[in-house]
Amino acid sequence: MISPRLFIRTLVRRLGYDLHSLPVECLTLRDLEFDLPCLVGARDPRVLDVGANVGQSIDLFRRTLKNPRIVSFEPNPTLATGLRQKYAACDVRVEAMALGSAPAQGPVDLDRALAASGSDGSEERTGTYDNPT
Repeated sequence: MISPRLFIRTLVRRLGYDLHSLPVECLTLRDLEFDLPCLVGARDPRVLDVGANVGQSIDLFRRTLKNPRIVSFEPNPTLATGLRQKYAACDVRVEAMALGSAPAQGPVDLDRALAASGSDGSEERTGTYDNPT
């Protein structure tokens, strides 16, 4: 007979998810800036920031993690240029491209992307993405 724990884990994996135990004793579960180092656990984590926007996540990672190696992806060329300038003296690599599950090229609906990001809309509103991998 299968244990209830194994049954639940198998069911969850079949649904496309995975379960992990968290170090609850060191988490607030309310403050990401406090919890992030505990969740990551690495001394020099590698961080992929997909859809870097204006760098708010980069700032969070740099504030809360020790020696993060950050690669940010931003398809809007104006924003990518601004990020490169802002983080030129830091260990942050900015790639002006979108990421996806298949190679593609085409227009980006920046109005919808900016609305979803909470942006004030002052960024350039046109652009294309080129996802070579």
